Amino acid sequence: MRKLLGILGAASMLVLAGCGKKEQHYKTADGGDLKLETTGSGEASVVTTTAADGSQSRIETGGTWPAALATLAPAYPGGKIATTMSGNQQDTQSAMAAFDTADAPAKVIEFYKARATAAGLTGTMNMESGEGSMFVASDEKTGRTLSVQTSVEDGKTSAVVSASTKKP
Repeated sequence: MRKLLGILGAASMLVLAGCGKKEQHYKTADGGDLKLETTGSGEASVVTTTAADGSQSRIETGGTWPAALATLAPAYPGGKIATTMSGNQQDTQSAMAAFDTADAPAKVIEFYKARATAAGLTGTMNMESGEGSMFVASDEKTGRTLSVQTSVEDGKTSAVVSASTKKP
């Protein structure tokens, strides 16, 4: 798996650099598959890896809100998506989205706290430090978790929302 992650990191750099190729496939040493895909001029790039055991990882720049994340937390209204990631392993599906907004960190956190409560998750951690904040909620019965981290840089709020769910 470490080799696969290393290949993923290197491949993502190629894709993010906008190498101009539409799609390429590579076989990994463990029998998995690495797919590099770019659309446009590299503004929307995707790296997908599939390990020999069938687990997958996906990194997308300039993409859309991951469906796996939307089940617990929808896209933030007016947020500009920077990067998304999603993946699945044997018993867990996870996703992450990073975005920027002009709204204050507290407003972003409150938006996701309300969504977590509506989804039946219980807040397990609230933290504020300087201009940053973090909120974590979970549901032990279903194995679902939601994490939101915010920070302020150059007058705008950057947020990272991540979630994981145990597969049925």
